[in-house]
Amino acid sequence: MWHIKYRPTCIADCILDHLEPFEKEALLYYEKTLKIPNLLFYGEPGTGKTTVARLLTGNEKYTALHFDGSCLKKERFFELKPDLRSRSLTGNGLLIHIDEIDVLTNAEQNELRAMMEYTDGRVSWIFTTNELNKLMAPIRSRMTKFDFSILEDGARSMFAQSMNSLCQRILKEEGIDDMPREEIEKIVSDNIGDMRGTINELQRRSQFKKAA
Repeated sequence: MWHIKYRPTCIADCILDHLEPFEKEALLYYEKTLKIPNLLFYGEPGTGKTTVARLLTGNEKYTALHFDGSCLKKERFFELKPDLRSRSLTGNGLLIHIDEIDVLTNAEQNELRAMMEYTDGRVSWIFTTNELNKLMAPIRSRMTKFDFSILEDGARSMFAQSMNSLCQRILKEEGIDDMPREEIEKIVSDNIGDMRGTINELQRRSQFKKAA
């Protein structure tokens, strides 16, 4: 799949034109210094939240644990506590990334909040969510928040330009030179803000052209 093949390998490779300049600088700083606070990335699907989270947790300095929110039930929190206790006492830092945290119930969020208090200063947490308002305030207040939403016209235009350039580069590397620029722009426009969806549609249309 192209969205996997062309997945960024560092923060600088990510299309983050929808973030404020200081936010992009902050992410680059976290990646370079490995001084990572509790982070909360929110906004619509496909805008790079999970990609950025995985890049920040990919350094060997950290022991990283990854969870999908839909699989992290209350029972799993009890299993995790001894793991947190033992790992936090080792030389490596511990990063816990929870994707789609908004699917957790209130009871599960309360359990998570207690774990964050228990590991305060010893563990860094990175959460991603599509809907910020589904996350309880005591958890939100513990996080440095980044809005990945693409709402303003200026941000949408810059994002579209960067996605057009990426699509053209992908097509060039795949040896495909017969897709009109107008078609590429339409793919980007129809999937604005959704990088994964844009690349998937680009691949689908390219494969159809080859088959034809």
